[in-house]
Amino acid sequence: QPGDGARFFDAAAPVATASWQAKQGTEFSTSPDLRARLDDLADRGLLRCYLLHVGETPCAFVIGYAWRSEFHYIRIAYDPRFAKLSPGTALLYLLLEELCAEQRVSLVSLGAGDFGYKAQFGNVHVDIGDVLFLRRTLKNRVLVQAHGRFRDAVVFARDWLRARKAKGSGGAAKPAAAKPAP
Repeated sequence: QPGDGARFFDAAAPVATASWQAKQGTEFSTSPDLRARLDDLADRGLLRCYLLHVGETPCAFVIGYAWRSEFHYIRIAYDPRFAKLSPGTALLYLLLEELCAEQRVSLVSLGAGDFGYKAQFGNVHVDIGDVLFLRRTLKNRVLVQAHGRFRDAVVFARDWLRARKAKGSGGAAKPAAAKPAP
């Protein structure tokens, strides 16, 4: 229905704000852009959102869309205060139960990544990735090399910080060697 995306956005915001993804800055922004995209999907009849409550308190959500006979999991989150109850797993069970009862969806895509629940609930694994095509220019070659070096530096810094932290707690860990950029 028109406006459903914005209504869901508002209802799910407390969960999104408390989630581990929000603490990393990777989830559910408060920007009007996401709200508009959700409304657009709702207007087209594609949006499928699920919000799980414990009593009156929202504790987990799924944002996805159904296209033809496929359901695509886009964003998920749960409030860590309810982690012992496994709200994400419970919500996924309820979502799958509903999709099976409707008999409209024959494929559920859990999206990219290798989180444990995907192996638990999935029966097919497909390797996917993003590809960026660039013209063969000197500028683009320099940018690709710089990006590779930057990624190497990030990995080195992360490993160095982990090793330093482990050393401070009595453990010993060494930073991994950075891989050369392609």
